[in-house]
Amino acid sequence: VFVPGDSFGNRARWESSERGIIGRSFDKWLIYATGGLAITDVRMDSNFIATTNGGVPFPPSAGSDSKTLYGFTIGAGAAYALSKNWDIGAEYRYSQYNGDDFGLRIAGNFAPGAVACFNTNATGHKDLSTNEILFRLNYRFNPTPALVARY
Repeated sequence: VFVPGDSFGNRARWESSERGIIGRSFDKWLIYATGGLAITDVRMDSNFIATTNGGVPFPPSAGSDSKTLYGFTIGAGAAYALSKNWDIGAEYRYSQYNGDDFGLRIAGNFAPGAVACFNTNATGHKDLSTNEILFRLNYRFNPTPALVARY
């Protein structure tokens, strides 16, 4: 039974992507689109306070589960070359991850006389999508000169 004081929490601890980029340059500008595989690690936690239901005491318990979710990401961006070594840019990306169920493996501090439901685990489901905007300033160490064919 979910009672006031019980809590569930979740967070994406890291994310990564493997993407391709296609674009067009105009003088010092680069306009591009990007897309590919998105990966993130999500952790879900539960905390149940001690309660009494029908005169039967239930002990406090807590559980957690962590899973890696996979999905796709698409986006677009632009960059401007300030000099040979410096550029600035901005990018927008949308990522959608496949949802998954999290088993929160309840483990409690069972007091004498308390009811222990060892066969009942809390579960949670997480569907995740993100919208991100990235602003960047890049410096290139020893940029390679452009190759020019001479005949």
